[in-house]
Amino acid sequence: MTSSVALVVLDSVRADYFQKYFDWLDGMRFTNAWSTGNYSIPAHGSLFGGRYPSELGVHAKSQALDCPEPVLAERFQSAGYRTRAYSANALVGPDLSFDRGFDEFNPRWDLSATFPHLFSWRDELVDNNSLLKYPRAAFACLLDRESQTLPSLRYALSVQSYDDEGATEALSFLRDVEFGDQEFLFMNLMEAHWPYWGDADFLSYAENPVEESSKTVLGGDIDLSPHEEGYEEWVSYLAERYRVIYDLLRTEFDYVITLADHGELFGEGGAKAHFYGLFEELTHIPLVIAGSDVPAETRDDVVSLVDVHATISAIGDLHPADRGVNLLAESSSAPRLVEFHGFRADRLDSLRADGFDDDDIAPYNQYRTAIAMPVDYYGHESVDGFVERGTPSGDPQEAMTTLRESLNVRDVESSNEQMLSAGTKDQLERLGYME
Repeated sequence: MTSSVALVVLDSVRADYFQKYFDWLDGMRFTNAWSTGNYSIPAHGSLFGGRYPSELGVHAKSQALDCPEPVLAERFQSAGYRTRAYSANALVGPDLSFDRGFDEFNPRWDLSATFPHLFSWRDELVDNNSLLKYPRAAFACLLDRESQTLPSLRYALSVQSYDDEGATEALSFLRDVEFGDQEFLFMNLMEAHWPYWGDADFLSYAENPVEESSKTVLGGDIDLSPHEEGYEEWVSYLAERYRVIYDLLRTEFDYVITLADHGELFGEGGAKAHFYGLFEELTHIPLVIAGSDVPAETRDDVVSLVDVHATISAIGDLHPADRGVNLLAESSSAPRLVEFHGFRADRLDSLRADGFDDDDIAPYNQYRTAIAMPVDYYGHESVDGFVERGTPSGDPQEAMTTLRESLNVRDVESSNEQMLSAGTKDQLERLGYME
């Protein structure tokens, strides 16, 4: 018997904010869940690939999902499933091969330039103040032989229809699909991602309240309280929009898995956003698994994104995963690792542009790890030494070293200079990844 699965990533939603605004979600709730990295690339790599970032070779120094083994969507595809995706995250898309195995991969409207079969509305509409820009762009689309007209026009209709970071468009996408019995759906929604400003009516301000500066990556005394207020507004908004999305998914899919890829920092460790470090507020993530045969209970097992991958593999009756356990069949008591591989190339460029020299940056740009252990222990390496919270069931540093030594590290060359599309670069600049 086959089962349909929907996997929804609420990008950047912290576990504590999830508990506050998503307490209405039914199903099996995990209070001790952890990411495998500090930002979207390593986290989604583990979700799709089922291993730690070092093993996949998917992290800050090599961002493409180019591991030789088949990833989750490819395995579902081989098993006869229809595979679909909607992603509002520019990094989680075709530019970096995160569309592998999806029969249908839908970007947010302003990322349509990442897809060769879609007309590049960005080229016609961005920085064009002419009153005739829309009819001229539509005419150019009709004449463009390289793009597919109907899918391209669908994105054109989205241009002025959505003022959030994906949730409203994602709901429209879901309502247009006739799902079958054998479906795997992946979604990424970006409402909780920096910069927390926009023209949406629910916002209390319409401009970025915190000066964008990479100096806060390495510490600083910038007041981040407006930053956090904006974040909470977006999380609250996302929770309300997701209620509608979730109700629809529960009627269409046997299992709905809701989680985040990472958290967010508001000054912890002298840092903001999710550019640096393995702080608990950054790596502790929410996770809820819902299904007709899934009991409504709260569990405090130490679990990771590799366990989510293993659980989805078991639901789809796919080949067992190399790491992780099926959370619907057994508890997870083994320690779980989190990795930090240093800064992305564009973040290094930003730090240098803000006046930091390589000697300033070097201590923060090193490979480091963290360890989560039962029942309430978390410890991580930092520039200030080993930081701990809770009581470990054993020697945490020994457990962390053992896990590190067990990694079958994939040898990859540093490849940050990926060919990113113009639409992707635009979004990354707006999100603070590039300057």
